[in-house]
Amino acid sequence: MAAPIIVSVDPNYSLTKADSECDVWIVSSAANLILADEIRRVSGTKSMTVFDDLGSPVANAISTLPSVFEHHPDAVDAKVRGLTDDERRQTIQNAASEWLGSSLGEEVVFRRSA
Repeated sequence: MAAPIIVSVDPNYSLTKADSECDVWIVSSAANLILADEIRRVSGTKSMTVFDDLGSPVANAISTLPSVFEHHPDAVDAKVRGLTDDERRQTIQNAASEWLGSSLGEEVVFRRSA
């Protein structure tokens, strides 16, 4: 079974205990680069990937999905964190038709459409 995937567009990602068994993707920022190095040293997650900041949380979330699922082909879904209510709506509405997104609390869960 594939590990859960977390995609954080928050430039100040905070690792939770529940994330330790996840593959985590975080947007590049000064704070996140330091955190990623620290997590990699102490094995704080299953894997940690830093992706380029495109300047918009919505663009970051949408543009990262293809890479996430390419690198994790067995993944069922990916949970996107770090979006405001309005950004969650925009991300779901603007995602390519190959992605199905649903808001789940403060996360947006994306999976491939059938």
